[in-house]
Amino acid sequence: MPEGSRSKRAEPRRALALCLTALVLACAPAARFTVAPLPEFDAAFSRRSGWVGGDGAHTVPLADGSLLWTFGDSLVGEVREGRREIAFFVHNAIALQRGKTPEAGALSFHFGRGPAGEPAAFFAGKEGGGWRWPFHGRQGRGGLFLFLLEVEPAAGPAAFAFSPAGGLLAVIANPADPPGDWRVDLHEIPWGAPERRFGQAVVAEEDGTLVFGTLEENGPGGPVRHLLLARAPAEALADFASWRFHDGRGWSAAVEEARPLLSGIAPEFSVSRLPGADGWVLVASEEALSPRILLRFAPRPEGPWGEAIAVYSCPEAAADARVFCYAAKAHPALSSRPGELIVTYVANATDPGLLASRPELYRPRFLRVTLDPGPARSAGPSPETAQSPLGP
Repeated sequence: MPEGSRSKRAEPRRALALCLTALVLACAPAARFTVAPLPEFDAAFSRRSGWVGGDGAHTVPLADGSLLWTFGDSLVGEVREGRREIAFFVHNAIALQRGKTPEAGALSFHFGRGPAGEPAAFFAGKEGGGWRWPFHGRQGRGGLFLFLLEVEPAAGPAAFAFSPAGGLLAVIANPADPPGDWRVDLHEIPWGAPERRFGQAVVAEEDGTLVFGTLEENGPGGPVRHLLLARAPAEALADFASWRFHDGRGWSAAVEEARPLLSGIAPEFSVSRLPGADGWVLVASEEALSPRILLRFAPRPEGPWGEAIAVYSCPEAAADARVFCYAAKAHPALSSRPGELIVTYVANATDPGLLASRPELYRPRFLRVTLDPGPARSAGPSPETAQSPLGP
């Protein structure tokens, strides 16, 4: 997955940008949200040894009250005198968080192990090459269910030398045990394909599980990515014959009949209930790589989804043309009050050398987005009623 980093000089820029954000919102009578940084959350992932960077950053609540973090490509090493010394590059990693708030002492990171005991991907790649990136998941009586994307190497720049392949569902029967003792049973998703993926967002319901995915098609101006929705029994996610797909009117057993809920979605996103209110919210970066973070609202998970509202523009990309942002998503388990969304994004660099020289990037950056009551009552706020804090 793409990665990121940023210099110390960019920190004042970020602080200035956030002050401007607050000023714009305070002066805008039509503003329907406020955005604030969470430096204390950022600091929990600013680590000096072991896991020192990673992207993706999905969260799954566990039955014992802890929170599972999953990461894609991750850096393992040390940070000394403001520089990363990267000893190992692994394609995925996990962390367990004890308690409601991310704090350095509450996080423990876990990897797989290679032949000589060195850190390796927690979810090993298939034999013969390729690797796996975690998507979202849920825990139920049947265990912990996590979706994984199969990825293969491909020609391209360092940050983009990959090609998505099929999908897997990992079923972990003993998630209460230490992660090193987890028994992972992998199930190939029968309709998974490079152009059709499921598991980017998973929502636990009382009577089932909602699984959001994407379908990528070629459009007149290039590839277009559509949002799809499936549902499955709560404890039988691995029973793929029981899955049903929203076809625009109801639910169909044929994945080919799944109809897009909206178009122009990023590869990573979150979908969750509005905190403390009726309705649903989708959080994503704008398309694949963009500094802009977007919200969409809907009365139901199948829609209709409203127009995208830009709520933030990542200052890291504005400060350095070599830096790009992506992977914005909300983490409902971190919210502590009605109307609050805790959102992360990742910044990466087209110059791999920046990963060593700028260790404060390529890790989750946290924002608190506080929604006014208006969006909770609206099926789809119009972009004219929202303020984009940092401009287009």
